[in-house]
Amino acid sequence: MEKVKMNIKISNNDLKEYSNTLYNEIQNDKFFSRVKEEGWTDLEIKNNVTKFKEYLADMHKAEEIKTYEDCLKNNMTSRLVLVRNRNIIERSYEPLKPYQDYIDYISKFFYADFGDLPHDASFNNVIKRIKSSLGRNYKSNKWAYLSGTLRSGRSYAALAFLNWYYEKNKDNEKIRYAFIDFPLRVKELNDLYFKNKTDFNELIDAYSNIDYLVIDNFGNEYKNELIRDGIIYPILMNRAAKKKMTIFTSDFSLNELTYLYNFKKGYPDLMAKKILELLKSTIGEETNCGNLPIY
Repeated sequence: MEKVKMNIKISNNDLKEYSNTLYNEIQNDKFFSRVKEEGWTDLEIKNNVTKFKEYLADMHKAEEIKTYEDCLKNNMTSRLVLVRNRNIIERSYEPLKPYQDYIDYISKFFYADFGDLPHDASFNNVIKRIKSSLGRNYKSNKWAYLSGTLRSGRSYAALAFLNWYYEKNKDNEKIRYAFIDFPLRVKELNDLYFKNKTDFNELIDAYSNIDYLVIDNFGNEYKNELIRDGIIYPILMNRAAKKKMTIFTSDFSLNELTYLYNFKKGYPDLMAKKILELLKSTIGEETNCGNLPIY
């Protein structure tokens, strides 16, 4: 088969005209002043018009991205930047601020079992009485207990409190947070108890030492004496001894927990009583978030 011969010739004049067209577009771009403020010379721009055209195009795309969700929606987590390498201008990339902010935020969490909760839950959006209750518990160095029906705002309020505290202390590299789906994490610990005692002990230690912990769906986990006595009680006891802030969300009231953790028929279960006494001594006030879902 005879090869097709391409006889396309591009003259130097054509290239120069194309380059001049791109340079004029760059000069007329609304971000051109920013390019000049960064110290790029006209000669550098003229000699690298395609790179600067790409650079400005990414600026325009980045301008539309305000949140981490925008990064995902637009499939854009970084933008093009230009750097000098001696006499050569090279392309590089830097993360967009919303994406970097999210990475910095999520890196502070040991677990982030947010489910369908918005990770940027705001304390300003929390119902006033719930917000006030969380504030009082925090100021008095007490734990918080948010009961109420599913989707009553209890989990949102707990995460919003963590976010509020994170924003106030984001420069503190030592503070660690966790938001855990308790049924899921108890099952994980129960499996590790039989499969890998080292990992089991490390997780118990981690949960005992995390600075700010939300235990979501407390009371909905599978229960037996091993889980209660070997997982739940040690974590709570250690956190109480170390005065680590803990927030519970639950379908159940504090008083109902007595029956949930009582495995002795006909007479009081001493360990169930110890758990309830521990909770009542460390929780400042129980807050009922309501019996109707709000979303």
